[in-house]
Amino acid sequence: MYPVYKKISLAVALFSLICSNVFAGVGESAVITLIFPYGARSCGMGEVGTALADDESALYFNPAGLGIRNPRWQWGSVSNFYEPLLPALGITDLWHTTAAGYIQPLSRSNLGGFGFYYNHIDMGENVITDPIGRQITKTKSWEGVVALGWGFNLAELIGDTSRNYGIAIKHFTSALAPGLGENDEGVGRGLAFDIGLLRVFNNGLRFGFTMMNMGANVFYVSRLQADPLPFTVNCALAYKKSFFKDNIRMVDLAAELRLDKELVINNYSGNPDPFFKGMFKDLSNESLSYEIQEIVYHAGVEVGILNTVFYRQGFLFDYIGERYELTMGAGIRLFGHLDADLSIIHSPEKFLKPLLRRMNREKDGATGVRHMQWRMNFVFTGIGNFKIKDLTWWEE
Repeated sequence: MYPVYKKISLAVALFSLICSNVFAGVGESAVITLIFPYGARSCGMGEVGTALADDESALYFNPAGLGIRNPRWQWGSVSNFYEPLLPALGITDLWHTTAAGYIQPLSRSNLGGFGFYYNHIDMGENVITDPIGRQITKTKSWEGVVALGWGFNLAELIGDTSRNYGIAIKHFTSALAPGLGENDEGVGRGLAFDIGLLRVFNNGLRFGFTMMNMGANVFYVSRLQADPLPFTVNCALAYKKSFFKDNIRMVDLAAELRLDKELVINNYSGNPDPFFKGMFKDLSNESLSYEIQEIVYHAGVEVGILNTVFYRQGFLFDYIGERYELTMGAGIRLFGHLDADLSIIHSPEKFLKPLLRRMNREKDGATGVRHMQWRMNFVFTGIGNFKIKDLTWWEE
């Protein structure tokens, strides 16, 4: 018999409780790291990227973005991302980091692009005790997702490079209670898949669509007690364009509106329906007005000056999860290869309370906990492709 799990760290308990409301809305799915976005640029714009999909967060938001020729990824790029989680709670054990890399072969443009990322959330320390309360061991709780993706188009077949497609495969490990038993109880593992579409128009408009986290249900102790993955559908419309004067890249403008909805049914019998059945039940088990309320809205804009300094502003609206967050961010680019980005969430209690009161909503403790949560990342693009022209990276 495996030892009884008697004590859960404050970090894990609060993180699990809040994330079930904040990210899943109705709290029916598992492996929250699968829907944890990364990238200070995209997060500074309200967590957008399904239609833009043009930086090192593209594989998370829409793998089809890898199919568009991008100087950032030719010769390869690498990036690192970090953010503390739920700073309002003052728990230093909660943090999130990501490492990513992309490459597009130069010799075969029709191959598209390839990418990977590792998404990691640390949830602090747990204490494992026996049935009478004696400490057996201490262990760290964490979740990690390794993703590999490919983006491509069918230009050689249909003669159209505006339609791009992508696929990603992800392996996740959800170690909420590692060491719980002798047979790896307390740890859930599995595979998930994403598919994406990205349409780019000549006038700067872009349309993106993804279906994320398609995979088998996950279990931690027994196969008879499983939970569904956070199967999510995203739909987005974006605009992106650069404006030149005398061969000088004066202004870059990017904006996106993204809608996402988690389609999950957990019947709490321990044997939930697979995602391809649960998605239809989710859409039919509530009224249309409630289904619309479950949609999470993301909107953001970015303005760049001389391809060097960038300012971002965004908004995230989640009615069911009671998240109403303003996001702000800034970035700097040097030599066309080195990017540093920072963003922050603004969602104070004094702003939320009157807003919720006007909406006849009762605050359940989930909103406001991400106030002043900052995100930072560093990116090195075009590895191995430095040239004299990089000294004037603001020119066309």
